[in-house]
Amino acid sequence: MNRSLVSAVLRRCAPVVFGVCLVLVVAGSGLAANTYTDLKGRFAFDLPEGWKMNSSTADRLFIFKGGSGETMILMYDEEAKDVDKLVEAAAQMFKDSGVPNAVLEGTVKKLTVNKSPARWAIYAGTVDAGTVKVKMFGVVGAVAMKDGGGLFMVNILNDSGRSKWEKQ
Repeated sequence: MNRSLVSAVLRRCAPVVFGVCLVLVVAGSGLAANTYTDLKGRFAFDLPEGWKMNSSTADRLFIFKGGSGETMILMYDEEAKDVDKLVEAAAQMFKDSGVPNAVLEGTVKKLTVNKSPARWAIYAGTVDAGTVKVKMFGVVGAVAMKDGGGLFMVNILNDSGRSKWEKQ
């Protein structure tokens, strides 16, 4: 089981994951209240207080909800070996979620988590909400686990959510 790897990614990769809305890192200081363990034992990680799995489909896609309506999408790929392809898949999921014009802000950040390669980045685009265009941000992250397989995560934020994230 890759619990320590996944937990470390969620703590380090991008302080939005569970704290604000969708992304890759929980800023670690005692936020965890319970642990989600994959039913097949492939990975486990700590969830902040009030968070729980909302749904799971095809044994690869997991959707978690926070107490204030935040959402995180996590995808597991047992064949994954290339962390860059995983983060590209996360970015594409953000675009496919209704923000097809999203572009990378800055650069993809490279890091290592428990000796496994990891990445995170922020994408920005607009969504038409009737007569108003709403700016949306996708904080995406990925890790290729040293024991095989990989995870990518997507957190979708509006301006308010991004502001909260940046203050963390």
